[in-house]
Amino acid sequence: MGLKFNADEKKLIRKLSVPEGLEEDHFKWYIYTCEKLELSPLLNQIHLVIRTSRYKDRDGVWKDGKKTPSIQVGIDGFRVLAERSGEYAGQDAPIYHYMVENKEEGGWKMESGQVVPPDGRLVACTITAYRAPKGDFSRKYPISSTCYVKEYIQTKKDGTPTVMWNKMNFTMIAKCTEAVNFRKGFPYDLSGVYIAEELAKAAELEQEAATAAAEEDKGAKEAQERAKDATEKVSEPAADVSGDATETRSSKDLCPICQSEVPTGTMKDHMAVHETKDEAEKKGVQKINEKGDKDKKQTGDAKTEALGLKELGNRLTTALRPSLGENVGNVIKKYLISLHGKEKFSDIPKPALVGHLRQMVDHLERKGAPDLVNLMKIALSRKDRPGGEVDPKAKEGPKGKKTSADPKKKKDEPKSKPKPEDDF
Repeated sequence: MGLKFNADEKKLIRKLSVPEGLEEDHFKWYIYTCEKLELSPLLNQIHLVIRTSRYKDRDGVWKDGKKTPSIQVGIDGFRVLAERSGEYAGQDAPIYHYMVENKEEGGWKMESGQVVPPDGRLVACTITAYRAPKGDFSRKYPISSTCYVKEYIQTKKDGTPTVMWNKMNFTMIAKCTEAVNFRKGFPYDLSGVYIAEELAKAAELEQEAATAAAEEDKGAKEAQERAKDATEKVSEPAADVSGDATETRSSKDLCPICQSEVPTGTMKDHMAVHETKDEAEKKGVQKINEKGDKDKKQTGDAKTEALGLKELGNRLTTALRPSLGENVGNVIKKYLISLHGKEKFSDIPKPALVGHLRQMVDHLERKGAPDLVNLMKIALSRKDRPGGEVDPKAKEGPKGKKTSADPKKKKDEPKSKPKPEDDF
C-alpha cells in the first residue's frame, strides 16, 4: 500500500519537522517525497532544511542571498532504500586514489588502494556496488562512481578544511561517493535525494559564485582606474618611467590556488604547473578505473556464461526427457553439433552455445516440447552436417547390431559411458 499521511499527521509534520514560513508548494513536495520514499519525518528518517547562501558585495560586506529548501536523507537511509528495492547485491570496499612522490623518476605518481600511506595525498574515491535485475543474483552487474576530494571538500572562510573534512576526510569522501553511486544505480528510488555533505558543498559553491560576481564588478571598476593611472604615467619624464619599471619588475602577484607569491609576468607559467598536476591526477584515476572495470566485466561475463549454460541445459533436458528418453542430453548435443557444423561438442564456442540454448528454451515456451523435438529430428536427419544421421544400412553390423561407420575409429576410441544428459 505504501506510506500515506493523513490530515492530522501532515499538521504534525508541518508543526514539528519543517522550518517556519515554508511555502505550501514546498511542503507538498516534501510530503510527496516522504511518501514516495516511504520514509517518515516523524521518525527522523528524512529532513527538510532551508539553506541560505551568503556572498560578499562589491564593498566586501557579507550579505544573505537566495534561500533554497532541500531534502536530506542520511547515508543509512540510502542503504535502506537500496535494500528495499530487492535488487541490491552489496558493494565493494572503497578504493582511494592518492598522489605520492615518485622517488625514482621524480615528480608525482598516482596509486590506489583501500589504505593510503602517511605520505599520500588523497585525491579521489571509487565505490562499486552491484545490482541484480529482478532479484536474480546470477545476473548482477557492477555500478561504479568516482568522486574527487576537491569537488566535495568543505572549507572555512580562510580556505582551510572544516573540522570533519580535516579529521575524517576518508569517511566524508566515501559517504559522498556512496550516495552518488546509489543514485546512479537506483535512480527510481533515489532521484533528487542528497546527503547533507553534498548539499553543504553545493551551498558553498553558490556562495563563491555570488562573491565572484560581486568581486568581478568591483574588479572592473579597479581595472578602469589602473588603466587611467597607466595612461598618466606614460606621459611622465623618462627618468620617472625607468623608476616605475624597476619597481614593477620587483613586484609580485598572489597565486589564487596555492596562495604563494609569484613574480609579476610569470603567473602563466606558474598556473601551467597546477594544470599539469590536476590533469595527471584525473588521468591516473581514469586509467585505474578503466582497468578495474575491464577486469570486473571479464570476470562477470565468465560467471554469467557458465551459470546460463548449466541452467539452460538442465531446463531443456527436464522438459524433453519424456519425449527423448534418458539419452536426452546426448540428443541435444548432437543437435547443437549439427547446427554449428562442428565435429565435437567441445568445439562449439560457449557464447554461441548459450545463445542457441536460449533460442531452444524460447521455442519450447512458445510452441511446446513436441514442436521442438520435431525441429531437432529434422535437423539430425540431414546428412550434410556433422552430427547428422548416417545411412541406416551402413550402421548395421554382421549380426544386425548397429556399429560405427568407421570401424578403425571405434577401435581407437576408449570405452566409456555417455556423459550425464545435464552435463553442459
